[in-house]
Amino acid sequence: MDPIISQELFTEQVEEVRQSELLSILGWTVARSEYPELIVNMTHPNGSSRSFLLDCRRFDELPPYIKLLDIKGMPILDADALPQGGPHFFRYHNSSSPYPSMCYEFAAEYYDWWHTGSLDGWHSRRDKSDYRILGILNQLYQLYRQTNG
Repeated sequence: MDPIISQELFTEQVEEVRQSELLSILGWTVARSEYPELIVNMTHPNGSSRSFLLDCRRFDELPPYIKLLDIKGMPILDADALPQGGPHFFRYHNSSSPYPSMCYEFAAEYYDWWHTGSLDGWHSRRDKSDYRILGILNQLYQLYRQTNG
C-alpha cells in the first residue's frame, strides 16, 4: 500500500461524496474528512441519527475500516447500544474483537476478521462504483435503515 496513493484516492472519492445529491436526499452530513478518516452522520428514516467513521488508512489495499460512533465520537463497544435488526449490522466477530464490525465486502473487517484469506474479492470489486467511498456509504445506509435506528 502506497500512503500517497491512498491519500489521493481518499481525497478524490471524498470530493465525490461532497458533490453527491445523496447527502441531501438521504440526510447525510460529512462531519469530518481529514485523511485517513471520514465521519458521516446519517439520519435514519425514524429521525434518529448515527455517526459512522470510515478509516481509510489502508485504502485501496483494503476497503475502509468502519466504526459506529457514540455521541462523544468514540466507537460504540457496548453491544446493547448498537442498532438492532439489519443483517450483519455491527456485531462482534468473537470475544477478542476490539469493536463491533460488519461482515460485508465493503468493510476491511470482512477481510481481516470475518473471512481472512479472501482479499482477492476486494481486488476484483474495488474499481466498481459500489465499492468507491460513496458506494460504500450508500450500502452502509441501506443496511442502517433496516435497523431500528
